[in-house]
Amino acid sequence: MRQVRFSRRARGQLEEIGRYLIGQTGDRRAAEVLVRGIENRMLKLGAMPSVIGRPRPELGEGLRSLPHESYLVFFTYADERIDVLHVLHARRDLPTYFKGTR
Repeated sequence: MRQVRFSRRARGQLEEIGRYLIGQTGDRRAAEVLVRGIENRMLKLGAMPSVIGRPRPELGEGLRSLPHESYLVFFTYADERIDVLHVLHARRDLPTYFKGTR
């Protein structure tokens, strides 16, 4: 079983997503369900023996993505862990975003 680590940036992005949803809908519970769903999906990924997710070499070396509702989770595999690096809305201009994070 791989350990799953969320980067500080990914944690911040999850908090921003939650705040945004609460602001847009007024539904704290729905925001929590979405954020926890993303976290739980990645934790389940850590228990899987295989490597999954779409390879994203155009965005970064070793980077993979996995969709969750309207969001994409970006992560890498490293030895016995998964590093979750970013959680972004799927409509985001990904090449521009990742160009600024290198």
